[in-house]
Amino acid sequence: MNTQLPVTIFTGFLGAGKTTLLKTLLPEFGDHQVAVIINELGETSIDGALFAAQAHSHRVPELHEITGRLIGTSSDDELDHLLAHFEARVGEIDHLFIETSGLSVPDSLINKLQGSTPASSPFTIDATAAVIDVPHLLYNDRTALPRFPKGAPTFTRLLNTEDAEREVFNSQVSTADVVIFNKIDELTSDEILHAESLIRSAVPTVRFIELAHHGHIAAALVTGLFLNKSADVSRHQLSLVPVARPHTHSHSGLDNHEHGIRTHEHLHDHNPNWMAIQLTSTQTQPADLASVLENLSSKFPLMRIKGNARLDSGHDVHVQAVRNRVHITSHSHHHDHAQSRLVLIGYDINRTDIACELSNLTATSWN
Repeated sequence: MNTQLPVTIFTGFLGAGKTTLLKTLLPEFGDHQVAVIINELGETSIDGALFAAQAHSHRVPELHEITGRLIGTSSDDELDHLLAHFEARVGEIDHLFIETSGLSVPDSLINKLQGSTPASSPFTIDATAAVIDVPHLLYNDRTALPRFPKGAPTFTRLLNTEDAEREVFNSQVSTADVVIFNKIDELTSDEILHAESLIRSAVPTVRFIELAHHGHIAAALVTGLFLNKSADVSRHQLSLVPVARPHTHSHSGLDNHEHGIRTHEHLHDHNPNWMAIQLTSTQTQPADLASVLENLSSKFPLMRIKGNARLDSGHDVHVQAVRNRVHITSHSHHHDHAQSRLVLIGYDINRTDIACELSNLTATSWN
């Protein structure tokens, strides 16, 4: 019987596509018992609800959601309770996936899982995977913003959010064993190679870069690696450009990534302006909701919008937006038909101002 439970951590900035990639892994596990913890900064879990609906048919015996905060801090009773629960089931659960919030840096979570003596911990870090929205990395979504006059600064520069975003992003990539390039299907090979050069220049310690085609990453690329142990990892091939690979890796805080030096407690204590707000409406929403949200994102420093809505047509839709890129899809899992709900994440945002503007744009009441 296994004496340690393998854990794969999915990190990545807001809207990178972590939940979608994680969902694509589940069918590959067949009859193996897999558990999932999803962390969302918003008070209501949007991605978790959709994940649960799909996961039900893929033998995920346990799906846990921690909302309203970032997990992994020193005083995290809810996470501690879950980890104690899984510790009691080592040998019964085959693999645990933890998806962190898009604003979380997983250093302190890794230290919590490994403890002071990783060899005797009930958990072993299989790998930490950082998911990257490559079009956003390359273009920061600005090429699709004609509403700004030529030469004018974008709202991110105007409101000084770029440094805050870069700080979180670089810290997430620095903790990763595997970097996953996502949303690449419409990019050229040269663009993907350029993205790799940007990542390796910013974070030289990155070891492996893998490509997610059509929102899918093979489970073998992010599980069964056990990169925290001394082992020959030469079988794990880089997707693009070969680089030298060390044969040992440590998550103890004493080697390579030096986890624990910059925990997300420290990071967010020094940058408290990232916020998540939830808005609801009991009225049906206009058919051009996507355009409305694009307009809203141009007026406020919003990085992420997600949620559910009922349109005037009577259709229930799921909303996913990263900056100005808004995707609205029909779905059948919106059980609370009387209410539309959106979670909006941004930098130094004002709930009252956004609710007022969204109400004006939709001609409905949001609060």
